Amino acid sequence: MRKVVVITGGTDGLGATLAKQLAAQYNVVIVGRNAEKTRYVADSIECTYVIADVRDPDALKRAAEEVKERFHRVDRLVNNAGVWIEGKLLDTESEKIDEVIRVNTLGVIYSTQAFLPLMNTGSLIVNVISQAGLTAKAERTIYNTSKWALTGFTKSLQLELAPLHIRVAGFYPGAIQTGL
Repeated sequence: MRKVVVITGGTDGLGATLAKQLAAQYNVVIVGRNAEKTRYVADSIECTYVIADVRDPDALKRAAEEVKERFHRVDRLVNNAGVWIEGKLLDTESEKIDEVIRVNTLGVIYSTQAFLPLMNTGSLIVNVISQAGLTAKAERTIYNTSKWALTGFTKSLQLELAPLHIRVAGFYPGAIQTGL
């Protein structure tokens, strides 16, 4: 039986590339918020999709139910959805700050919370964090904050899920050529 891999932010950049690479070997499910784009990408790489905005915990719970109905489980969860921001803190609108924290940080927490009940011994959660979760840079205060929070979430979740034999890993890439 093929393993089931769920990838948030699977319609662009790293997420789409990963989905394309894994689709021949695994049952890949991409999660996207734009129905037309998500459907198009899923069709082009021959994988499954669910529509959900990672900022919406209820939408993610519905997406997890769809995955449960079709596959009954999740073996790998790749929390990849993210948005970019840079600039001086004093020049950053509160709406943009809210969006970055809700997508980059809360989106990972909500996605994990939604799909975790479908995971079993040997499952793996990969949080795509970025080097910004380890280093500080001027004019990237909000972005780095969102990623440092993920580092703490990942490390804490590793301890919490160890007794269940569910592994949790942080992936800290440097610059990648994506639409982000």
